[in-house]
Amino acid sequence: MKRIISVFILCCLSVPGIASFVKAGESDETGSAVLTTKQNEPSVSKKEAALLQKVWALTNQDMKKALAHLNPLVKDNSSAALDFARANLYFQMDSLKEAEEGYQKALKKFPSFSRARANLARVYIKQDQYETAVRELRHVLEDGETKPSTLTLTGYAYLLLGQPVPAETAYRQSLLLEPDDENARIGLVKCLLEQDRFQEAVQMLDNLIDKNPNNQMMWFLLANAHVALGNQETAIAVLEAADRLGLASSEALAALGDLYLDNGSAPRASAAYQKAFSKNKPSFNRMLRAAESFILTENPKQAAVLLKRVRHLSKEQKRPFKQEQQNKLHWLEARRAHLAKHYKTALKAYKKLLNHDPLNGKALLCQGDLLRDLNRLEEAVMAYERASRLPKVQADAYIRQAQVEVERERYRTALELLETALSIEQRSHVARYMEQVRRLAR
Repeated sequence: MKRIISVFILCCLSVPGIASFVKAGESDETGSAVLTTKQNEPSVSKKEAALLQKVWALTNQDMKKALAHLNPLVKDNSSAALDFARANLYFQMDSLKEAEEGYQKALKKFPSFSRARANLARVYIKQDQYETAVRELRHVLEDGETKPSTLTLTGYAYLLLGQPVPAETAYRQSLLLEPDDENARIGLVKCLLEQDRFQEAVQMLDNLIDKNPNNQMMWFLLANAHVALGNQETAIAVLEAADRLGLASSEALAALGDLYLDNGSAPRASAAYQKAFSKNKPSFNRMLRAAESFILTENPKQAAVLLKRVRHLSKEQKRPFKQEQQNKLHWLEARRAHLAKHYKTALKAYKKLLNHDPLNGKALLCQGDLLRDLNRLEEAVMAYERASRLPKVQADAYIRQAQVEVERERYRTALELLETALSIEQRSHVARYMEQVRRLAR
């Protein structure tokens, strides 16, 4: 199932408007004008309500100006609504630390302020603090706040936390109150997928797409469910339909490329990848994954097209590679050249990669293999000896070195190397090979 989708939509993170505090009200016992709100929200004075209305108007023009107008009036004795309004502004400006502090101050003044607590949970979700977010949302629910948006947000937080069962419960409760909420429905589908209930997910998605065929995520999830069920051809048809409707995202098109390649159609895969990565600032990691798929299926020409485009985009968009990406790129370029039998280019690429990443065991093994193909056996042995010092590829290095010794008719040395390899990891085919070498040594 994870073959296609690895991304969640950050849904339900919009912030209720400041204008929601500007309501008609009554006077308190002292005669001061006070605007009353719900029981789980603070009251605001008439003066504060006028201020909030002015701030609300300013937000449509300049968020920073609205914040500057509000800041001096948020005091220890002012309504928690002002702290909440200021935190909302910070949230919308993506100043999460300031937003968190603002919601906490609002809650200190008015502990049962459910919207402030729910928005604080939104801040924690954006900061990847899912357990803290769930704790805050539980407080909201325990206080009797069961709005669909709160339940949907709770489901989302549990899903991000990797707990699909409570997430499913929250989403279903939300749908009881608001049956047409697409966020809740998509969340529920993801819960089913996480629990390997793929057929249920397909049935639900079929119904949802019938009602709203323009939802991009639903097509993607449907393809994902079919892949999980082993229906690759159906998954391809789903993604092709989404593409014809103009609903296929870059990731969906890249997934379509993966499926074409799995089904042995490298040209169609190449076309899908090129379309996927033609949009603004495609993910380098995803492009490298696609190139690696061509390498693994021994399609070096198609891999070359993607690798060339990755380098071009990095230069054109002035996006430098991270070190991990740079190493991956060197590795794929070396493997591509090796597969294409461009041996001189491959050797240079392996050398460049090993200069950056000298402990890359796979590169050392492949470098040795290439040198062995070129009959440069002494150099091949040196590469294998370096690889034999690395635990992850140690056994493979000894086996390859033994094969070189067999080619040089040094059977006793080969036997010693094979015995060492088997002492590290038992492999039946290596044991059989060793018996053949033993017979040659007699």
